Order: sequence, then structure tokens, then C-alpha cells
Amino acid sequence: PRRLGAPRPGALEIAAFTLAMILALGAKESALALPWLVAVVAWARKDDLSFVRRRDAFIIVMIVTTLVFLNWRISVPDDVPRGHDPGLVARALATARYEVRETIGAFAPFSWSPERARPEAASAAWLLPFAALVAIPVWLRRSPRGRPFATAIAFALVAPLASCPLALPANEVADRYLFLGVLGGAMAFGTAVDRTLGDARLLVRRGGAVAAVIVLATGAAVTIQARSVFASDADLWQAAVDRAPDSPRAWTGLSHVRRLQGRLGDADDDDARALSLDPTYEPARLTHVYNLLARGEVTEARAELSAIDDEHLAGLRHARDCAALEPAQAQACIAR
Repeated sequence: PRRLGAPRPGALEIAAFTLAMILALGAKESALALPWLVAVVAWARKDDLSFVRRRDAFIIVMIVTTLVFLNWRISVPDDVPRGHDPGLVARALATARYEVRETIGAFAPFSWSPERARPEAASAAWLLPFAALVAIPVWLRRSPRGRPFATAIAFALVAPLASCPLALPANEVADRYLFLGVLGGAMAFGTAVDRTLGDARLLVRRGGAVAAVIVLATGAAVTIQARSVFASDADLWQAAVDRAPDSPRAWTGLSHVRRLQGRLGDADDDDARALSLDPTYEPARLTHVYNLLARGEVTEARAELSAIDDEHLAGLRHARDCAALEPAQAQACIAR
């Protein structure tokens, strides 16, 4: 960041920033959170206009680049699975719950799971803690010492909005934007550590360094444990059903893994479990089709395929192609 009185950025700096913005958006769409972060920082500093004026060239580049990217992205066919629309009120209440949970998770990211079951309908009771979370950064913004924490909480609230229930994601807690909220927790933690370590007396009296080490060690242990389940697909989906036994997606994923392992009986049991949780969950029906084809039962597979309505379901076309073959050929077809 440029200090007051510093010269405006030169052409080389602007070009470098433009390239960095293009690379970020091209690598991951979650880079769209950068404008939100800039807006949150400007709001929290209370000197919004001077903050913007000192960075106007960068902000213009950021806005133009984002608009160009969005114009391209909107033209690309959207294959992101969407959930059922329960109505605007229900979506708003679910968003309040989502914001509360994810903001708390940003400051205490110690609970992990590769999958979570779809939550029940949210009640109006979630509006109260949500209102409190919005009020806290507004109150903290009033004092200079509180503004870094206001920025942190505000960003933790804003960053996950792209995947909130208002956007109707199929799974509101399994999205890359949730990880960005943790940056808000990191801002608050870093500010607290900096202030604690900056005062030797406070460090001794309150054990600030010890507390910081404990928090970091806990976070590292949780991260190592969470990372371990990604060693293989089998580990991943077994952990998913262990931690989210009410998720049909988790049981469907485990069924797929067990079919590839040749455990067709277990794969059928997993599919049956998924459909018992949600009889309308078509990915589980499609996975069952693949189990039938693995046995060469093409007639049964064709009957199951005729009951699937979602024409955009991943793997549906391949299943139909394989089901049109003779049994032995169908078995070889799904192995490709």
C-alpha cells in the first residue's frame, strides 16, 4: 500500500497489477473476492475517499478486469449444480444461518469434513445472531484500535456470500469461497499477536506468546488430520460418510469407489443407503446403473436409465453409450 504523499503508480506497476489480476481470475474464480476485500478495507478505515484516491488506478484496473471476466464467464455454459428453490424467505433465513456459521468457522476453523449433509430449513431465530455479527464490526469501526478487527469480521461476513443460499448452490457449505473467510480470522489473529508481542509486559503477564503457539499448533494438527483423508478416493469418501452419514452424496461417492475396487455388493449397499436418504437423488441412481453395467446387466441398466430425468448429469451420456452394447462390451466400456 502506498503511503500518503507517495507518487501515483507508474505504468509498469499498473501493468504488473493488471497481469496479476488476470492470472488470479484465470486460475481461480474466487479471486473475485478482491474487490470485496478492497471495499471492506476502505469502509473500515473511515478515510474511504483518500484510500480510494491513492489507489484509483489499481481500483479502476480491478473493476474493469473483473467486469471483462464476468462478461466472459456468463457466456460460458453454467454446469454448477443448483438446489431446489424453497422461496425467498426461506433462502434469506438460510443465508442468515450460513453467515453466522461460516463467520464463526473463519475465526475458529477447527471443525472439518469433506462433506456435510444438507441442513434442514432455517428458523427466524438465526436473524438475531446474524444481526449481532453485523453490528459488532460497525461498533468496532468507531475506534482506531478496533478498525483492524472490524475489517476482519466484515471480510469474514462478505467473502462467502458468493455461495450463500441466495445463490441456490446444491451444497451451501462445500464451496471454495468459504476458505476465503478464514482470511478474516487470520487478520484478527495477526493483529492480536502483533499487539501482544509488541508489549513485553503484556507478553509476560498474559502469556501472549504461549497462547499464540497453542493456537497455531492446534490449527496445524487439525490441518494435518484434515489433509490426511485426501490420500486416496477411498479414504476421502469413507471420511465423508463417517462425518456426514446423512449425506446421499457421500454414500454415492463411496459406492463409486467400491465399484472400482470390485466390491459390487458393498457398492449396491451404499447406493441403497443414498437413495433411502433421498429417493430423488439422481446421481445415486446413475451410480447404480454403473454397478449394473459392471455386472453386465444391460437390460436392468437400460430400465434404470429411462427413469433418470436430469439430462445434464455427469456421466449419463457415457452410461447410455455403454448400456447400448452387449454385456461383455458394456463391462469393458465403463472401465474406460
